Amino acid sequence: MNIATIEMDKTEAHTLMMEYKDHIKANNSPEYRAIMKAYAALAKGESVIHLSQALASGGTIEKTINEWSHQRQAQANVIYTIPRLACIAADATVSLLNIDNDGTVSYATHRWARAKADSVRTSYKIEDAKACYQKFGALVPLIPPKLLPKYALSNYHIIWEAEWQEANKVLPAPIDPILVKHLEGELYVVLAAWDLTAVERAVLAGRSVDLR
Repeated sequence: MNIATIEMDKTEAHTLMMEYKDHIKANNSPEYRAIMKAYAALAKGESVIHLSQALASGGTIEKTINEWSHQRQAQANVIYTIPRLACIAADATVSLLNIDNDGTVSYATHRWARAKADSVRTSYKIEDAKACYQKFGALVPLIPPKLLPKYALSNYHIIWEAEWQEANKVLPAPIDPILVKHLEGELYVVLAAWDLTAVERAVLAGRSVDLR
């Protein structure tokens, strides 16, 4: 999976990090904190992403659902333009897709998600997209043992090319995720990337998913 990342020479990033670190002592603004954390990650040679830019770089796909059309007052095939990529907390089992009336994309762990930990809000907008509330779901990839992070999975997120299906149908297993950790705002640092094996995908496809 290829997504847009922010890259920088480690020496340059370290120099800029120190400038912001010194300045934060007098002006500890959220913007300065976000920039300093990003530079700190880049100084270690890590990749940083801006979530909405990364999602946009993945492009969109079209999915068709046969559903009731209020305009036609009959069943009809409705085409939805949705993001190719998904993002959700690493401890989730499923990601449900939401697209607001203005095209803004967000993701939820279950139908009644309200808490910040249960959803991912973005500024990514799909132009001219139809509103779409939890009509599509995707299985969240599992993390192999060698890549499991040190702390609880709820502290991390996974981004992957989603195998979106209607939320009431069997969800196929994903293939190529990346593990990220939130820095500030929409900035995340990339911790790992991997491809699921055929065995992992086979087991994941049998996962019991509660979409309530």
